[in-house]
Amino acid sequence: MAAVISTACGALTGADDLTIVSDGGTLASKDPSTLPVDGGHDSNAPAPADLDAASDASDDSAVVDAAPDHAVTCTSVSAYPSNISELGLFSQWGNLPTISSTDGFYADCAISTSNSPTPSVFAADLRFSIPSNAVIQGVVATMVRRARNGGDVVDASMRLRWSGKLQGDDRSDPSAWSALKNTMTYGTETDVWGTALTPAIVNGPDFGVVFAAKWIVGNSGNDTVYIDSIQMTIRYCL
Repeated sequence: MAAVISTACGALTGADDLTIVSDGGTLASKDPSTLPVDGGHDSNAPAPADLDAASDASDDSAVVDAAPDHAVTCTSVSAYPSNISELGLFSQWGNLPTISSTDGFYADCAISTSNSPTPSVFAADLRFSIPSNAVIQGVVATMVRRARNGGDVVDASMRLRWSGKLQGDDRSDPSAWSALKNTMTYGTETDVWGTALTPAIVNGPDFGVVFAAKWIVGNSGNDTVYIDSIQMTIRYCL
């Protein structure tokens, strides 16, 4: 008959833990008083109530605080462009550097049925220092403007630009320019203009806004548009 090897419920810890029975004879045995009894149950094993208590304790220790590591902080920063240029082959705007502050001095451009739209103006290099781990929430462009006559001119375009090309959606406003000085706001602090902005983009010297004006179709005559300033605001969260 093959040898039968039987052990206690615990792991083997020494030579005396092993009982070998061969042909009805015991070759080596552990002290019988320490072997399992009552159908194989270890008399030293914890009672069911003790197991339940241990399970409850284990469950309690598994509870983890799900609160975020830190509160989200959002900030809005604004800046004027330090680099204003006219895009295109012909220079028609005058006094463009005055756009870099709200001071009552205007950049100007004549416009008429035969001279529309105006050349695009690129206001860039805002010199933001937004942290590299920030999430950009929105962009706002604010323009202080007026027209000589009013009622003849509307926006032709208002777009973001970087890496040498226009990006995202046009945020131009369809309302006619007034003869009275007024402030126009483009975008919101929750609007990224259809782009995927990052801190690296908005901190770059080639990030900015491009705008132009155009004559209202059907009107006659001529007018002059004036821009006191343009300012950009970036909303970001950490």
